[in-house]
Amino acid sequence: MYRISSTFIESFVGDVLPLWVEADGNIRYASIRWSVDGDAVEIRSFSGSGHCTFNYGVLLTFVKSGEATVTVKCGDEVYTCKIASRARRDFSSEKMNFYKGDFHTHTSTEHNHDAFLNRKDFLMPDYLNFIKNEDLRDVGVISDHADTTNLMDFFKGFSEYEKMKDDMNTIIYPGCENEIMYTEKDRFGRIHRRSGELVFINANNFAQTNTYGEFIWAMQDSPFAIGILAHPHIIGYSTKGVWDFRPRLNNSKEFRSLIKYIEAVGNPRKENMLHEYVYSECLDAGYRVSTTCSSDGHIPQNWDFTSYPGATILMAPEKSREAFTDALLNLRAYACESGNIKLTYTVNGIAAPGDIPLTSKYHFAVKIGYFYEDNATRPIRCEVISNGGVVIKTLENVNFEDFEFDIESDTARWFYLRFVDSNTKRTFSPPVFCSRPVIPYVIDDLSPIDKSKFKIYDKNGTDASALIDDDTFTEWHSESGRCELIIDACEKRKISALGSYTPQIEAPVPPPPNVGPIQAMMKGGFALEYVVSTSEDGEKYDECARGVFRTFAGEEIVRFDEPRNARFVKFEVLSTAGKRLGRKPYDTLPLKLCELSLFE
Repeated sequence: MYRISSTFIESFVGDVLPLWVEADGNIRYASIRWSVDGDAVEIRSFSGSGHCTFNYGVLLTFVKSGEATVTVKCGDEVYTCKIASRARRDFSSEKMNFYKGDFHTHTSTEHNHDAFLNRKDFLMPDYLNFIKNEDLRDVGVISDHADTTNLMDFFKGFSEYEKMKDDMNTIIYPGCENEIMYTEKDRFGRIHRRSGELVFINANNFAQTNTYGEFIWAMQDSPFAIGILAHPHIIGYSTKGVWDFRPRLNNSKEFRSLIKYIEAVGNPRKENMLHEYVYSECLDAGYRVSTTCSSDGHIPQNWDFTSYPGATILMAPEKSREAFTDALLNLRAYACESGNIKLTYTVNGIAAPGDIPLTSKYHFAVKIGYFYEDNATRPIRCEVISNGGVVIKTLENVNFEDFEFDIESDTARWFYLRFVDSNTKRTFSPPVFCSRPVIPYVIDDLSPIDKSKFKIYDKNGTDASALIDDDTFTEWHSESGRCELIIDACEKRKISALGSYTPQIEAPVPPPPNVGPIQAMMKGGFALEYVVSTSEDGEKYDECARGVFRTFAGEEIVRFDEPRNARFVKFEVLSTAGKRLGRKPYDTLPLKLCELSLFE
């Protein structure tokens, strides 16, 4: 005798829920067939003959309002489940409350597929019971790795929570930490990982793929998937070097539609001073994203909730799966490293995240509250960030609980706010969009200029030829964290761009004891703010590019405002990523560069 888990399910468009049958004995490969009548839901079956396939359950994706009937035939027995799907409530005009979430946690330390599959301890129910008992988060995500988990464990994330949800205060989203393993050789012959790991929730599938196209195909039947670029600039042990999604280059419409968040900050055991720069890069590339802050906890019997205060803050009028799903799909969430800031702001009266009608004048009104009293978590600085990741305004010595300011801009495509407290903990607001079109990042038409006759020296006249030797392993550094370098092309010519190559940060495989991403990142003083100018005579220079570097793996190419006829190029670095972070020991690291190039 079989038993179906539910005979009636009502939910909202955008939800993903499990349905399964049970029986005495093992029914994994029993003669069980699923079908659906009606288009309100779509079913995802896991049957087949592959590794870890099974027949006893399906996932339901609620795709439109209406009714449907799911039928399961178990041998000679037939069971049905009536489905009622309604439109998701529009929560946007309601008063928002604030809830804490962790959107990147694991049930196990295992990174070995067979060991994960055969483990006896710290299983899904153990993890869910831990979350239920510790009750420190309003929302959590299960995100075991795609290269270790399996279809049955992925499904159990849905079904085990469904069994326990009435006894839990925390709303759980089953998910997976997927991986795109795309690598390429750059023009210097260096191999780079142009990808990384992606936490996905509200999806009916997971994947580990070698290309972006394969990943998009794997997720094509998950229309309400919520994708997060997880620790996007971390050291990857599985591939040498820093992971780098390069969103300005990997920005197909299909991939942009999948990605809703950037893990801008996270567990302090995993260095994250660079992650935030992917936020602005994605916004420049046309992604509609906000930020998360997660523990990435792998530790059984702890899972980091008690040891890490950081949180993703959700803005929703109530604590419900429907309200949280609506908030996440509409970017009403943001990363808070202290886990204490309740942030709201409007621009021209429109609440963030939102779209601002086209204008050149922007009035910001900001309000901040707190979950608990702690003066150390109160902001001491607010930075307004816009196109290119550039800080266009800094506010200090204001009443951060309630303040207003104005900005004028004829070019802004988006804004977000970055708050820093006295402990250098950061909070990143959701963005607002300014109704201006995306400017494509185009470099395919550029050609590198032969450097064999070039000369290069710093402002003191010291030779810096290591930067033009076409060897990306040789480094040049400046102890001050700044530099002013002059490239002499030895003849006047058309120059359209400059390329800057970051220091090579590689983690040993396997990692030795007590050496991890934090120590590896400390070896590199990454260039951040830059100014590029050109001159015909080496005396009078005209500025042609100014901005912030946001690629920390390989070469970033800075295109000039227009091609210049020049012999001399001045390259100034005004700060490092560590200096901007303002956290010891990164704020005093020497600047390091590996190679400079010019393009026509």
